[in-house]
Amino acid sequence: MKELRFSLRLCVYAGERNGEFGPGIASLLIGVEESGSLLKAAEGMGMAYSKAWKSLKKVEENPASP
Repeated sequence: MKELRFSLRLCVYAGERNGEFGPGIASLLIGVEESGSLLKAAEGMGMAYSKAWKSLKKVEENPASP
């Protein structure tokens, strides 16, 4: 019998997909929590600090509506 595996990708959108909260942002936030630093989290993902900061800022400016 083959081993079954499950994978789920969840993206939350507010309005017209501006400020997406998907796997990339989630990974970045986990990295920030683990390292205590946005710079270290971005470096760990191979992402420029400025891109990481802009991505988080975009999500903050477009919160999901209830």
